[in-house]
Amino acid sequence: MRKWDIVGDMHGQMGKLKCLLNLLGYRKSGGSYSHPDRHMLFLGDYIDRGPEIPAVLETVRKMVDAGTAVALMGNHEMNALHYHNSSSDGRPLRPHTKEKTRQHSATLEQFSSRTSEWKEWLAWFSALPLQFETRNFRAIHACWSSRWLTEVKNRSFLERDFLLDSANPTTPTHQALETLLKGPEVALPDGLTILDKDQKSRKTLRVRWWGLCPGSHSLRSLAMPPDSLDAPGSLDYETLRSVPNYPPDEKTVFCGHYWLHHGGEILPLSDNVMCLDYSAGKDGPLVACRWNGSIQSSEFFATP
Repeated sequence: MRKWDIVGDMHGQMGKLKCLLNLLGYRKSGGSYSHPDRHMLFLGDYIDRGPEIPAVLETVRKMVDAGTAVALMGNHEMNALHYHNSSSDGRPLRPHTKEKTRQHSATLEQFSSRTSEWKEWLAWFSALPLQFETRNFRAIHACWSSRWLTEVKNRSFLERDFLLDSANPTTPTHQALETLLKGPEVALPDGLTILDKDQKSRKTLRVRWWGLCPGSHSLRSLAMPPDSLDAPGSLDYETLRSVPNYPPDEKTVFCGHYWLHHGGEILPLSDNVMCLDYSAGKDGPLVACRWNGSIQSSEFFATP
């Protein structure tokens, strides 16, 4: 049975990835990193923000090709597919607004003179799986939802129709992928707006997808990442019925995506939900779990 090390969002931070690989005992041989008896699972978001995006992509892909790693899709890879593909009327699937271009700017700059290579990376993104599962854990970029995974089962971004549906807000495919790769959101009470991590005003709140029970839930207790919102108000259970609610008796699920703050400890979000994104794309560490069969028995590693 394979043994797994699970790694959070990298966002072009090759220095942190090298450091983490060394901490975990992976060594480079024949152009690819490997471990004597372990494999690596990457949770997505390899591109954007960081200074060494091509190097991160090359390292991850070489490990995948060598059979020593599995790489999942992140929302930034999906966003890139939308940004660089167009609908039948010639419009980009992801509008080239100032804000969306800024989010993608590091990747655009680092591949500005490598056009043909970038097209190959887009093709590679198209084939990345959405989820991964073993006998005792699951993994996905943002949110595990059996309902929405069933909606997109056996479909792939390699299919033109699937790509188009994924960018069309009126389709179930779009709703599924927005939830699986970005996390569920709900409308805020009238008159309330919040600022996201990029200081953009929003009228929706990204919420947790576990531990939802009948009754009223404060906005602060629902907000993702945890403790990211200090605002009054609450939502009733009926309003949250459309949000996935991961059962407490299901196997452990790993995710990335949520830009947690590293205060010295790496802690689960619940008894069976573990996020490994501690903001490595900015000034946080790159984090990995050395999975030993349960959260309690596993080891956690973080770069300085």
